Amino acid sequence: MKNNWLIFLICVFFSLIVINDYFHRGFPYTHDGENHLVRFANYKVALREGQIPPRIAPNLNNRYGYPVLNYNYPLANIVSLPFSAIKLNYQLTFQLIVFSSLVMGGWGVYVWMSNLFDERTVKSKNHSNLQFWPLLLALGTYYSAHYLTNTIVFRGSIGEVMAYGLFPWLLAWVTKPSQQPVFILIWAAFFLSHNLMAFFGTLLLIVVAGHWLVTKHPKPRQLLSYLLIPVLGLGLSLWFWLPAVLELDLVAAGSSELISAAITHFPTLNQLLFAPLEYGFSYPGSIDSLAFSLGSVQWAILSLFGLLLWRPLTKKINVDVLSLYFIILLGLILLQLNLSQPIWQKLSFLQLLQFPWRLSFFISILVVPLAYFLVNKITRRVLQVLILLIIIELIILIGLKPADRFSRNNQDYEAYTQSTTTQNENTPHTFKYQLFADWQPNAKILQGSGTVTVGFWQGSKRQYTLTLDQPSIIVEPTANFLGWQTTVTNKQTQNTQTTETKVEYLDNDQIQGRIAYQLPAGEYLVTTKFTQNTPARMAGNGLTLLSLVFSFCYVWYHQKYLRT
Repeated sequence: MKNNWLIFLICVFFSLIVINDYFHRGFPYTHDGENHLVRFANYKVALREGQIPPRIAPNLNNRYGYPVLNYNYPLANIVSLPFSAIKLNYQLTFQLIVFSSLVMGGWGVYVWMSNLFDERTVKSKNHSNLQFWPLLLALGTYYSAHYLTNTIVFRGSIGEVMAYGLFPWLLAWVTKPSQQPVFILIWAAFFLSHNLMAFFGTLLLIVVAGHWLVTKHPKPRQLLSYLLIPVLGLGLSLWFWLPAVLELDLVAAGSSELISAAITHFPTLNQLLFAPLEYGFSYPGSIDSLAFSLGSVQWAILSLFGLLLWRPLTKKINVDVLSLYFIILLGLILLQLNLSQPIWQKLSFLQLLQFPWRLSFFISILVVPLAYFLVNKITRRVLQVLILLIIIELIILIGLKPADRFSRNNQDYEAYTQSTTTQNENTPHTFKYQLFADWQPNAKILQGSGTVTVGFWQGSKRQYTLTLDQPSIIVEPTANFLGWQTTVTNKQTQNTQTTETKVEYLDNDQIQGRIAYQLPAGEYLVTTKFTQNTPARMAGNGLTLLSLVFSFCYVWYHQKYLRT
């Protein structure tokens, strides 16, 4: 128990160093940090307005609405909700989530190293019997990765940070599958943490799981019982993934320039080796201002491990899991270089990654067990050099400064008027309207004549009364996206006919993708609301509820029959 507390404190110590920039006054300016703060705000507003789960950010695009929540990883938004409920500042919420993810990731490394090495180094299966110096070097390697530093200090991608904290836990699971129900939640959280990291991380986990299948030869019944954990985790995330995938053709994200231009963003080997940590961006071509280096610690460990494996690999391929990691690491490095362009063109799904240098995310984690292994294979002097490199990297990290700092209150983020995406790629294809400044919480009569009396107006739902003197076209200041539904009740006949009528939406060069419909003369009560009534959302929500039921059944079964 004392050793466990010591490891936990080491994780906290390293995490505090990595987020040292948060201890200064103001919030660091990063590529995406402000966008995530705005999404926190809109997620809360959407939930409060009755979107369960939230899919439209009601206040974005100057309150015309923006379906970014339907497509972009929701885990950070979900975790922010309890903090929003107690009115904690979104900036502090962001920082607490990042810190917690890093501590969790370090503890995941501890569990992973336990599963991977414990049986080889000591007879006891108690995690606390792990060797201290190898574990310290492994944790130092995990926290000193340049990719992690870039993600926190310069890019501000909270989804990637959360995935970075969850991925070691899943590597621990595929190394030594556990039937503990908590791993259902960990799998589900990873699937919701970051779209791209979840997709490509799952592919890598399948490769690593293949090693477990080959070496352990599980029986079919045992294999099925273990597969149930990730399947239930995936099921819990389908409320997000099914609509995100099946409704992707409604927006430009699937064909955006970020995807089609992926093969123009290969870093050079020199950049992977030596690029200094600094704020910047990735540009097409070989000249960039954002650093893509793996880090001196990571390169040193890869080189040392490669030297140890050279002779065995020239004589006989080693199928040990560490050799598998090393081969994957070499493959991930090569896939970032321009020479791999034919592979990216042949395997077009790779372009979903948008930037080849994002593969360094997995390099930064998969190199960790190599560091643990090396401690007992190298001299004391070499170990001292590795520790010195970690110290130097952490000192450099402490000295880094963001491009700028800012500070805003929660109301500022809730009133944010832009889209929170780089190229507005979640804009519905049909929405062409640009005069956002004319927004008012009121419907307009585009053609015809009459009056509009608003009962209440929210970004996700509104109700108003129309008194029309002649057939009219009514338009609402909202981007039309699949799921919006408008129903009308004719007040002149409501005593004899109480049914509501669902209207059909119109579109033309005047409407330009806004919610619009036509009604004959008369007096109407109109209700417009955003719904989950699409095949993908109903299927996703239903499968998630079903998975939730099965998960509770699994927890009961585990407590009653499997717990030892």
